[in-house]
Amino acid sequence: MNLPFASPHEVAKQLKQHYFPRLHVLPYNRFRVADSTHWWLAPTGAKAAFQHGKLMLTQIDVLVKSGELFCGWNVEKGLLHPGSWQASNVMDSSWYWHSFLTFTGSELEEMIADAREATDKDLQIYVAATIPGQSPAAVVLNVDGSRLKPAAYEASDGILIEVARSGTLNELMAALRNLNGTATAWHWMDVVIGQTFTLDKTGADQTPKCAKFLRAFMPWVRA
Repeated sequence: MNLPFASPHEVAKQLKQHYFPRLHVLPYNRFRVADSTHWWLAPTGAKAAFQHGKLMLTQIDVLVKSGELFCGWNVEKGLLHPGSWQASNVMDSSWYWHSFLTFTGSELEEMIADAREATDKDLQIYVAATIPGQSPAAVVLNVDGSRLKPAAYEASDGILIEVARSGTLNELMAALRNLNGTATAWHWMDVVIGQTFTLDKTGADQTPKCAKFLRAFMPWVRA
């Protein structure tokens, strides 16, 4: 699947203009917009949209190669204690993370199946956990129905070992619930569910398929 644009920002603007007019285009770093390789289509235009379920376009190294873009849905878990970071990074009861943890494997499977219909291509799940200032632990899992297969694992402090061992969507959700609270009080966590598209300005325009793919996640794009 190809998107005929030069950057994630261009893709985000096109998706908003033509398919998701009610969402807001937000960069990962609003001070370096031109260099940002992570963009969100979020239900709010607030500078800090961490607490919301949102669409994400990213070029995280473990997910893509040069000239590729990972498109999907993102939910984040904030830190549980104040520190040298901004107060908006501390999670409270309003964060969508809490709702996400109530999902069953069957609910995940249904959403993923709906997204897969748009492109006829299997999805991946990316999970990362990071203590500020340290290297992230990261897991990439390939999705095949309700089954999961390991694709990449960066251990770091080992916090995601049970996530990496998950063989089903039910096991993944159980592993994430087990990490909630004290175990990850000082970890920022990301979950991204999606698939890879190429970025080739001279290639086919399959933006409509990308939009249809992302639309499957809209019930979980929540303020």
